[in-house]
Amino acid sequence: MRPLIIGPEQLDAVQKAIEEARKSPVQFGRADVFEEQGKGRFSLADRPQGFERTQASQHVELPIGYTCALSFEAQPAGLCRHLSVSVAEKGRVPAPQAMAMIAKAFGFRSFPPDPGHVWLEEWRPGHEAVNIVQLEPT
Repeated sequence: MRPLIIGPEQLDAVQKAIEEARKSPVQFGRADVFEEQGKGRFSLADRPQGFERTQASQHVELPIGYTCALSFEAQPAGLCRHLSVSVAEKGRVPAPQAMAMIAKAFGFRSFPPDPGHVWLEEWRPGHEAVNIVQLEPT
């Protein structure tokens, strides 16, 4: 497992990312971009043509080698917090222990979240990210 550092500097960056992402929630043109979230893994080929989520995401780099992308999404159930976390090495993903720490820092109530709300997604050939989504409290 790769080391993870979440100190005051990183927590400040995370808080800024949360504040910025909350200002511009992603509005999907259809009910759910990934209707089969329970599938558990998505390749680049599974993305709808023209789909690109990264412009709306706020990015935070965490030592040592974690890339986090946060967005808020207007989903049919309500406003959802969506976090995607990857590591630099091809074919590797963050360990569950690291995901739990990162999810907590980004304001998630739990990790893993409810079944079907966590999946792997290929974001570049051979590179996957762990994705989690959680409904925001009303």
